Amino acid sequence: MALDSIIEKLRNELARPIRRESQVLYILAEVRKLIEHEQEKDEHAYEVLEFFCNWALHITISRKSSADKIRLFLQAFDMKEGMELSEWYKTEFFQQIMHLAVLKKELGGFLHEHNLPCDIVHDFRKWSGVIYLYTAVVAEVPLRYAKDDLGPTEVEELTIQHQPTGTGPQKIVRWFVRLKNGERFNGGTLYGQYRDNENRLVAMPDFWDEEFQI
Repeated sequence: MALDSIIEKLRNELARPIRRESQVLYILAEVRKLIEHEQEKDEHAYEVLEFFCNWALHITISRKSSADKIRLFLQAFDMKEGMELSEWYKTEFFQQIMHLAVLKKELGGFLHEHNLPCDIVHDFRKWSGVIYLYTAVVAEVPLRYAKDDLGPTEVEELTIQHQPTGTGPQKIVRWFVRLKNGERFNGGTLYGQYRDNENRLVAMPDFWDEEFQI
């Protein structure tokens, strides 16, 4: 069956170290195929995960059909002008949105329900590499909210960029946000940093090696 073939392809790819953007794209394309099979029985099956797959596989996400998923993903935005760095690290924007907590939850549930390897979402080092590659894939692919029902302080557009640090091969991932009222914010991070419960830096990222390609 085609379904069994897709699952086997995913199983084989998930068993390999994820080191390239092309692997992330391949995994998401196969995941979306499985979702399409599931939606033949339930049109709403995995629709949030489907949104993240579409973000990686399109040049822009701005259709009204995607608006509710964009709003759900970005509703936790809570940056404020003049925030101290210690406050920034505690924001939902930094901890949840920028670290793709929704994608992690949805992908983890999907893999578990299809009896597929879940290491990429349960292992911090592996997940750090995956979201670094995923954000490289969707960099410069804007999310635009297309409906007219936003409040003035809700996010209307989001864009991601990978920017060289000048000190090593890993790039800072910077998120740019425009609110409905025109205000703009941005914040960046090095994915994979180890932090304690007080968000103090414990160790630098270690997911990168000589085989990592971006």
